[in-house]
Amino acid sequence: MKNICLLKWNLNEIDGGVKVAIELANELSSFHNVFLVDIASDQINRDKLPFILNDNVVFHTLVNKKLRVREVIFSAILKLRKYIKDNNIDIILSVGTMPNAFWVLAKIGLDVKVIYADHTSLDDDQEGRLYYLSRFLGAKFSDKVITLTESNKNKYINRFNLPPHKVDFIYNWSNPILTEDINYHINAKSLITVGRFSKQKGFNLLGVVAGKLLNKYHDLSWDIYGEGNEVIKNNLLNEAYKYNISDRLFLKGNVNGTENIYPHHSIYVMTSYSEGLPLVLLEAQQYKLP
Repeated sequence: MKNICLLKWNLNEIDGGVKVAIELANELSSFHNVFLVDIASDQINRDKLPFILNDNVVFHTLVNKKLRVREVIFSAILKLRKYIKDNNIDIILSVGTMPNAFWVLAKIGLDVKVIYADHTSLDDDQEGRLYYLSRFLGAKFSDKVITLTESNKNKYINRFNLPPHKVDFIYNWSNPILTEDINYHINAKSLITVGRFSKQKGFNLLGVVAGKLLNKYHDLSWDIYGEGNEVIKNNLLNEAYKYNISDRLFLKGNVNGTENIYPHHSIYVMTSYSEGLPLVLLEAQQYKLP
């Protein structure tokens, strides 16, 4: 059995990357010793994670406070290095881009392999220079890069001049729905969008689209599930007020269970500037939403 450490920047959010990290940890724990490590967040209780974590997965937070990367970079690197040594970690599975800024230095001189799993599109440069640097570090210094699509695999090879054998792709998955009785509600009049409030998701576009659409079709409403950047959230609320649609544009927050989100809607709407292979799109397909 291997000692595998799944490393994620922040596990205190409901988004695709967090779901993937937790479900990978659960699956791998059937065959290996698995450690799920949260680099920096105020999430210190495994029972409050947004998705269920198996009891046999060891959960640990390096920095028990939600801070910016530059505020924790040095302390978290030292703590991660100690954690790798104390637990004899064989493989680090870096889920997402930001953890790359930490393991690159933490593993120097240690006999540990790193798999970097990028769950966004290489076209996504919305998060700034630090995000790009972290992606560069992951591409150059990991032992293997995993993308979500063959297209993104080829982009990695070409942009970072990587040998083809270093990069591979594994599609995202969606969990089976417990019931087969899924029907499309033909008379539903509610649109739906699911995602964290971030630049990448294009919620600035959503506000404008919603304003135009809901003012043309007065029987429509729009449910938005997710949380995140408060500035983006407030801008969306301001757009709703500006277009006089506050009574039909609903921010639902984070809700667990796809069965509590997708049914009874008519169309799934995505306004992202870029995506890898988003879980929400696969989930919407499961519920037969166009």
